[in-house]
Amino acid sequence: MNEPSPATARAAPRERITLLLGAVVVLCNLAAIALGVQNLQQSLHSVESQAQTATLNLAHVLDQSLSSSARSIDVALQALADEFSREAQGGSKYLDENEVLAMLARFKGWLPETESIRVFDAKGQPRWANRGSPGLVQDVCQCFKLLRDDPARGLVVGRPVNRQGSSGWLLPFSRRFNRPDGSFGGIVSVIVPLEHFT
Repeated sequence: MNEPSPATARAAPRERITLLLGAVVVLCNLAAIALGVQNLQQSLHSVESQAQTATLNLAHVLDQSLSSSARSIDVALQALADEFSREAQGGSKYLDENEVLAMLARFKGWLPETESIRVFDAKGQPRWANRGSPGLVQDVCQCFKLLRDDPARGLVVGRPVNRQGSSGWLLPFSRRFNRPDGSFGGIVSVIVPLEHFT
C-alpha cells in the first residue's frame, strides 16, 4: 500500500482551507445580497407610503378647495336664480339689460375665480353674459336638458370644456331658475378656469 507523500499530505489541508474560505466568501456575498434586497424593499415600501400620503393630502386639499369654491358659487347662483325668477315675474318692468349686466358684473366681482357668468333662457338661447357673448349653451354646459327636465335639481357641475378663445379648460357650475308658475325659465352658469383648482 502506497502512503501519501508528505507534500500531498500538506496539500490536503490547504485545499480544505481554500474550499472553506471560498464557501465563507460565497456565503458572505449571498448575505450581503440578501441584505441589499431587503433594504431596497424597505426603501420602496417607504417611498410608496410617502407618495400615498402626499397624494391623499393633495386630494384632500383639492377637495376642500373645490368644495369651498362650489359653496360660494352655488350661493351666488341661487341669488341670481332668484333674481331671474323675479325678472320673469315682473316682465320688462323689473330689470332692463343694463341692470342685469351690472348685476352680473357685481356677482363676478364677488367671485374672482370665475371667468364669466352666463344666462340662457328656457330654449337654451343666450340672454346675457358679464363678459363677451354668452355663446351657445352646449359650449358652456352640457347639462341644460338635465336642469330643464328635473325641477328638484340643484347645483350641477358640468364636464370641463375647452372653448375656443378661452384660456384653457373651463369648469361650468349651473343652476336652473323658474318662471312664476314653477315652469323652467332657463339656467345661469358660472364658468371657472380649471387652472384655478390646480
